[in-house]
Amino acid sequence: MKKLIFLSLISSFLIISLAYGMSSDSQIIKKKIVKPKPIKQFYPIRISGHVTVPDGRGLGKVKIKLYELRNGAQRWIEDVETNKAGFYSIPLGSSWFNKRVKLVPKHPAFGEGEHFSHREDIFQITNDKMSNRNFRYTGPLPDLIVRTHELWEETIRSLEGRIKVVKLSVTIQNIGLVESEECDIKVSYMVKKFNLEAAPFYYSFESKEKNFHVPSIPGGQTNRE
Repeated sequence: MKKLIFLSLISSFLIISLAYGMSSDSQIIKKKIVKPKPIKQFYPIRISGHVTVPDGRGLGKVKIKLYELRNGAQRWIEDVETNKAGFYSIPLGSSWFNKRVKLVPKHPAFGEGEHFSHREDIFQITNDKMSNRNFRYTGPLPDLIVRTHELWEETIRSLEGRIKVVKLSVTIQNIGLVESEECDIKVSYMVKKFNLEAAPFYYSFESKEKNFHVPSIPGGQTNRE
């Protein structure tokens, strides 16, 4: 009787083990795939500077051309443009340590290095915190003048009937040699106002101002607003 009980226990254990083994073999283990994070590009070296005119104002739209100098030859790398305040910045990788480079400023109206205090700046990159490489533009600048202005009164029809409006026209000319940037001008004028209800009627003057947005004007050309 004991042998039968022992044998039945062994057979039960084998059946349970076999069933467990079958169930464990049928399970599919899915591995979690972790996507690598994108590597951010890091620029440890930065060349920057300021382009100004003689009175200290910044000059925009000036190209700064970067060249690499090697074995007596030069290789153009890239161009950057100064912003409205005259600042520029060139980010570079760590491979540029100890390389010899050249910066050349270029005004849009002239050739490389023309009308600048120095035509080029040659130096070696020795550390990641380079001093500012500045340039001063000494050439002609845009020169805007108000050539003519007209002020007149005009009667127009509206839903409320006939009304009188004052119109103002301004002609602006760039008498300089280079193209001007976009700008705003302010025109002051006087309006003569009549009081017809008073007897005798009288008039008065009222001071007014009008702002105009002027697009860029090439040298020697005129814009009418």
